[in-house]
Amino acid sequence: MNFAERAFRYLFRKKGKAIILFWVLLITETMILSTVTILRASEVARIELLGKSKAKLLIEREKAEELFTDDEYKKLEKLENVKAVNRVAEVQLYPMDFTIITKSESVDADNQKLRIMAYDSLEDDGPFADGQIHLTKGKYPRKEGEIVVNQFLAEVNQWEIGETVCFKSHSGEQSQASISGIYISGIEEKQGKEPLAVNRIENTIYGKPEFVCHLQETCGYENLIVYVDNPEQLSRTQLEVTRILKNYRVMKADNLFQKMEIPLLQVVRVVKMMLGLSVVSSVLVITLLLSMWMRARNSNLCESWKNKSRFVYADYFGMLFSIWIFYNNSSLYWR
Repeated sequence: MNFAERAFRYLFRKKGKAIILFWVLLITETMILSTVTILRASEVARIELLGKSKAKLLIEREKAEELFTDDEYKKLEKLENVKAVNRVAEVQLYPMDFTIITKSESVDADNQKLRIMAYDSLEDDGPFADGQIHLTKGKYPRKEGEIVVNQFLAEVNQWEIGETVCFKSHSGEQSQASISGIYISGIEEKQGKEPLAVNRIENTIYGKPEFVCHLQETCGYENLIVYVDNPEQLSRTQLEVTRILKNYRVMKADNLFQKMEIPLLQVVRVVKMMLGLSVVSSVLVITLLLSMWMRARNSNLCESWKNKSRFVYADYFGMLFSIWIFYNNSSLYWR
């Protein structure tokens, strides 16, 4: 009779011990499986966090008269960890064939102008992203010749989505754009009479950087906002950006990532500790059962210690293997 057959017979003869060992394996393997599952879920959550955290670098000018150039913008786009660069541009223009809103009686030139603010993505940065203003009609600009205007300015001039608006620059150059959306702030009527027309919310129009750049005397950008693929390498990207833009302030903005990452890391540490404790306790319990089983089995096999030891280990591991097969088959069935 070989050891496997003997192990199966002993398994059915000692049902109490077999049931105890089965439950020990069931509990320990369930604990290990649960902790491993939590670790895998934590890793998936971390990967999703990396993609949704919107970690970025804010690049600002040291001097107001200095603007970022297209060459600097293109160099940043080529960096390894850079996902996107959001350009911020501004230009002041004169209206053509439409009325701007002002309550000031000033004869200053700024009281006859409007302002166009440009972002590559209004959804990610600026007053729309901060919730200060929001769209009431239409959509954000997607093309160079599209703009978003204030609801009060649209009502004064009886504009609708799709209509064309014309502007004139300081040099007399004319341009036009199509209305793609209408927005409102909620504080238009709270500004009073002091602000000049160029500083009023109603006269602020939003568009694309390419449109603004064509209307500037010298094409340039007020700020650059760099989004990264991997927030964990944000500091490294900051150093690379600093080497390219030596005379500008480069600041990290990854508060959301830091706030979400810390509790996730704490969960991972606790789960890893639980996994280690589960493995250690499993080894100790099964070893203890092995010792108890060997002691009860010692007197039943043969007189030779060498043979006895060999048969005891063979019986035990044969029985353990049988219970393990039974447990895994039953686990697969219940899944």
